[in-house]
Amino acid sequence: MTGQLKRLWSTYIASVDRPLTVLFFICVVILLLHDFMFVGSSKLLDLIYELCLAVVASYIFYFIVVHLQRQRDKQNLHQFLNRKTFRIVQDAQHIVGGLRSASGNDFEGGYPSLSDLQAMSMKVHPYAQAPLFFGDLGRNANWMEYLVHFRKNTKETAESIYTKMPFLDSDYLKLVMDVEDCDYFLHLNDIGSAPLKNTDISFLTDMLYDYLQKVKCLRDYAERKFGDNPYGRPYKVESA
Repeated sequence: MTGQLKRLWSTYIASVDRPLTVLFFICVVILLLHDFMFVGSSKLLDLIYELCLAVVASYIFYFIVVHLQRQRDKQNLHQFLNRKTFRIVQDAQHIVGGLRSASGNDFEGGYPSLSDLQAMSMKVHPYAQAPLFFGDLGRNANWMEYLVHFRKNTKETAESIYTKMPFLDSDYLKLVMDVEDCDYFLHLNDIGSAPLKNTDISFLTDMLYDYLQKVKCLRDYAERKFGDNPYGRPYKVESA
């Protein structure tokens, strides 16, 4: 109950402009103590009383009609962005998990070092079977198709985030754009369906590592901004 009250306070009360809230409470106190503070009557005292009434009425109107709706909109946007951000993080984790499984290499933490990534990539053939089944084709994807699949997923998620651009924090937007416009994605797009003579995917290591670091920065931001992921679990636990 205490935690819920704190969230309600921080979301709906503490988010109001502080000087405005202080003025509201001062006016409430003056109205409550009016009969005790002001003995007799004068035009000045009547004016102060009327001004306090006007301030309190205006604050209540603003709080109910404007502020509450604005905070609800922010909460809805917060939930939307949390879901979308988690999808981007998950796409990267699917790649990391697939590489870990296919190579037999292990590493500490949710994101591999450059050397760990290089070691894993050298054990994965571009056209080896990847852990993704294409139901319409009746077969598993190969590794290039696997990487392209998650590139497509992430770019589609980023595009849906951009539809809310007027309401987005610029720091968050930059992190999403850094992922969506990374060299790794551009290189996968350039390769397309062209046949490769490479015997492993280590040629992607540097760009893939850069992409994963950009996703990690986005994940760290999401953890600070959103707290838990949409399923109520910490971001870092999900990606470990």
